[in-house]
Amino acid sequence: MTESRDNTSNDKIPSNTEVFADYAGYYDLLYRDKNYETEAEYVSGLIQKFHPAAQSILELGSGTGKHACSLAERGYKIHGIERSPEMLGQSQSSAIKRN
Repeated sequence: MTESRDNTSNDKIPSNTEVFADYAGYYDLLYRDKNYETEAEYVSGLIQKFHPAAQSILELGSGTGKHACSLAERGYKIHGIERSPEMLGQSQSSAIKRN
């Protein structure tokens, strides 16, 4: 027997946009122990190995911009794509603080 869900109930599954709107304020706190600098160094090393003439990076799902800022400090022009306006706002704030 399968359980059916009453679509008229007040139970609503939040959309990705809603989830990331709430998540943006806590994202950097939750990942504060993540070593973005080491990850950016690794990515930069791969770029230098496989395409040393590269000057720009397209970052999909750029979140709060931690990787983007680290890679920009290494001289790359970063183009970040982020669906969440709240995450994008955090990213812009991070970039301003680091400059």
